[in-house]
Amino acid sequence: MGRYSDERRTAVLSKLLPPHNGVVKRVAREEGICPATLYNWLQAARQRGVPVPGSGKKSAEEWSGEAKLAVVLETASLNADELSRYCRRKGLYPEQIARWKQACIDTAQLQPDRDREAAEEVRALRQRNRALERSFGARKKHWPRARHYWCCKKVPGAVGGRGRMTSLVQREQVVTLVDEAVRSVPGAIVPAR
Repeated sequence: MGRYSDERRTAVLSKLLPPHNGVVKRVAREEGICPATLYNWLQAARQRGVPVPGSGKKSAEEWSGEAKLAVVLETASLNADELSRYCRRKGLYPEQIARWKQACIDTAQLQPDRDREAAEEVRALRQRNRALERSFGARKKHWPRARHYWCCKKVPGAVGGRGRMTSLVQREQVVTLVDEAVRSVPGAIVPAR
């Protein structure tokens, strides 16, 4: 277990992550925590998938999509002077942020086309499902009789109202016919004999 509680670690990380974007050395001095520890926490957060824009060995163009989106959201309400200060602090260029913002807008404009394609695909799958259900239903109504022959050794309706024993050959034929009927249904599982 670490020296710091999870609650404290989360509180300190919130000062370092967007929207506050505190400087590591200043936060370390305020909290009384070694800067190396804070860098380790940031690196662990980055590995967990938390968007941590700013420092790191990757160039800004190699950042994850989440990190770029976080930068776009952070800078959306900044004026030109604040944006310049932010870019200097993060090692970015305003043109990069403008390009990332445009990419977000372009992606959002493509979404209705993707939604339409997905709806058409769902509609086609539903139609195919209905057709398979109809086919399955037509075959299914004959299964109770086949199951009866398969499970029972006596054939009802024989002479005198009493059943007669079926031979082994007849039972094997019935089982074969039932197996063929089951195999003809898509996705059906044939029990092993």
